[in-house]
Amino acid sequence: MISKYRFFLITAISFFIAIFFITQTPLSASKGTESSKKGYDIVVWHTLSSYNKDIFRQIADSFSDKNPNIRIKQVFYGNDKDIVLNLVKKDTLPDIVIISTQYLNDLANKNMLINMGKYISKSLYTDIDEDFWAPVRVQKTIYGMPYMYDPLVVYVNQNLLWNSGLRDYKEPTDWSGIVKYAKRVKYLNSKKWGIFVPIENIEDFCSFVETYSRESVIKNGRFIINSAGAVSAMSFLQNAVYKLKIMPSKTTLNEVQASFLSGNLAIMLANSSSFVYLTSNFPYNLDLWKVPATEKSKPYIKTNCLAIVKKNTGSHYREAYDFILYLINKENSIKWFTHTGIPPLRNSIKSSLELLIFYENNPNYSVPMLELNRDRIFPNIDHYDEINAIVKNAVEKIMIKGENPEDVLNSAQNKIDSLQ
Repeated sequence: MISKYRFFLITAISFFIAIFFITQTPLSASKGTESSKKGYDIVVWHTLSSYNKDIFRQIADSFSDKNPNIRIKQVFYGNDKDIVLNLVKKDTLPDIVIISTQYLNDLANKNMLINMGKYISKSLYTDIDEDFWAPVRVQKTIYGMPYMYDPLVVYVNQNLLWNSGLRDYKEPTDWSGIVKYAKRVKYLNSKKWGIFVPIENIEDFCSFVETYSRESVIKNGRFIINSAGAVSAMSFLQNAVYKLKIMPSKTTLNEVQASFLSGNLAIMLANSSSFVYLTSNFPYNLDLWKVPATEKSKPYIKTNCLAIVKKNTGSHYREAYDFILYLINKENSIKWFTHTGIPPLRNSIKSSLELLIFYENNPNYSVPMLELNRDRIFPNIDHYDEINAIVKNAVEKIMIKGENPEDVLNSAQNKIDSLQ
């Protein structure tokens, strides 16, 4: 009996041990596989300039340090249109794109972006002004996180103004005041340029035309670029080149910045995203002005957002959103601002004690923030690429070829009307 009892006892124990290992082995193997993973990539496509993507990399690396199984991989594109074209190809999709909000509507309609609204907390939503959410919303659904809202500012070589006898100058309140200073610089320094106003896109065109002429370019959702105000504004710029000779006619943005950094340009209009790069490489005293404007004719803010791409396989939506939250938290928003010039959007950060103290020692940084709070958000428009190309072509004919502004703008308006 004892022998039989021991036999059954041993058999029973062996049975339960076997059951235990059968049920536990898959779990153990799963854990072992997970622990042996080398991690995965969160891929970000963007068009960040070379001097801003370095700080983005630092923030991304710090996120990976806190999340060792996640690597943030950057892929640079020359422009937003190239990003869209490669997204549509659907060969190898990124997890996140940093892209102009002008492309959100098209990407959302192609079902290429996830609904980010389901991740966004109420506290985060209310911490960002409603106007900033408008560009990332498509038919009441939020497809992007507001990120790089980039206002225009006026960069000034203070030394050139001083050397031109403008020791006690005051910040101009209109374009005629700026031209007055630019003429003074050119008159006393024939090899210097007084001013440069870039018009690289629709946002630049609308900002200059509306702040100069006080007339709206966008009326009831339509673009009107051949109004009397628009013709007057472009004639003013053309005269700055060919009659007053205070502004170069043909140059790239890189060449303009190089001219400014070398001390050969007194006043330059550019986005705040160039601020830290220019400041850190500028061997003279730099002043920063607000763009001349009235309450009804404010400059426009270029809007770029963070969006999560919808993927059939290999998706890490939650982790991608966690990285987005990390980018816009207090510490990194301030770091991004103080290393690029692009101001934070969250009200709790904009009014933080850290920034208020920072402004005391770095007053120029307050100008981009003032512009962010004052200026208008550029609306998302249909046929953005086509209209942008028409406007740029018209500006080149006026500014480089010296053609009649009214004739050029009338012709361009006919092309825009065929799209609208």
